[in-house]
Amino acid sequence: SIMLERMVDPRNGTEGVEGSWIHHQIADRLIRLHGAIPPDGGLPPANVPASYKPNPFTGWLVDWAVRHVLETIPADWSVLVEAEIEHQYGQWTNRGHLDILAFSPSGKQAKGKDWKTGRDPVDPADENEQVLSYETLIKHEWPSVEEVEFEICQPLVSEDDGFQRVSTSVLAGARLSNAAPSLDARMGVSLDNPRALNSGRKQCNWCPVARQCP
Repeated sequence: SIMLERMVDPRNGTEGVEGSWIHHQIADRLIRLHGAIPPDGGLPPANVPASYKPNPFTGWLVDWAVRHVLETIPADWSVLVEAEIEHQYGQWTNRGHLDILAFSPSGKQAKGKDWKTGRDPVDPADENEQVLSYETLIKHEWPSVEEVEFEICQPLVSEDDGFQRVSTSVLAGARLSNAAPSLDARMGVSLDNPRALNSGRKQCNWCPVARQCP
């Protein structure tokens, strides 16, 4: 869909605006009240229209996320918010925007979190390609890390329907070191076969072309 997306207008909707506001509020509160480290140059303003008025319920999502960070990351760990990382491979560049990235005092353990603020569940962390790409980015940027625990946090999904509100992936040792070559090899196969498709409801869910694609 990368080439197709350049040919159509972006999708409009309030969910993306609301998500941007929630992410910004979580990061801002963690910086101001709990000593989190902002991105280089400081936390940018929320990417929302000046006229945007958040639904009062969104405050609960911010409270939930901040509480979750405080409950699951030890107080003596350093916590980065809205961290931008990238790594250049031969055929492609892996870029990641990590909502939460924390390191143990020894620098050998890392914990990451990605907020999903919509109601549509995503793949659990241990089956999620986005999470795998984040784990490899952390290892590339901080080679001393020996274990990465990464969570997908989606507080609005229903666990009664069989979806995990918080799912976790852990990579350590050789599995962590080998993750990047494996990801690069699979990306290479995909890039070498641009017309091979595996489309479906899940694959097309966030593509702006979906509504007009046959």
